[in-house]
Amino acid sequence: MVPITVEPLSAATMRTVFPLIQAAVPGLTLAQWLRFARRMVRRARPADAGVLVARREGNAFPCGSVCYRRERTLADAPILTAEHFIAPGLAREEQVLAALLARLEALARETGCGAVRSLVAGHGAELGLFRLAGHDVDGVVLEKTVPGRLGGVRPETCPTPPGPSPRSRASRKGAARRARRTDP
Repeated sequence: MVPITVEPLSAATMRTVFPLIQAAVPGLTLAQWLRFARRMVRRARPADAGVLVARREGNAFPCGSVCYRRERTLADAPILTAEHFIAPGLAREEQVLAALLARLEALARETGCGAVRSLVAGHGAELGLFRLAGHDVDGVVLEKTVPGRLGGVRPETCPTPPGPSPRSRASRKGAARRARRTDP
């Protein structure tokens, strides 16, 4: 078994990661990826957000990646959120995922985060691998594409929210009249 190393994305590795990213997100262009990747690499504080890249020892091309960002919970506790896991099945997915998860856990400890929140969209088969690494299901992530430029829906085709009912308008007018009568 060849060891897997996980390291932060660098300017030198941005282009080598693109085929892996594009396999997971087919509509993504190189220009879009490079814009995103450059923002991650240029960060003044890489512990706050970035991309981790997994590669087999001795291999220049990556075999997995994940995006992460440091956030705060409602209780103001730091938490490391990881999403966009990419570990193609052809590259011994279990090993790649285990290496990425281990590095995320270490990163969480290094940055003072009390937990790693992994968002795994649409890949229910991989949940067993996350559970083996000690992760529990803590909820469900739902997503809805918002109509507009990125959603491909023209604004004029969006449903118009209903206006207030005649009764609610009348109720507001009545409340306004009552408020005026009680003013000194």
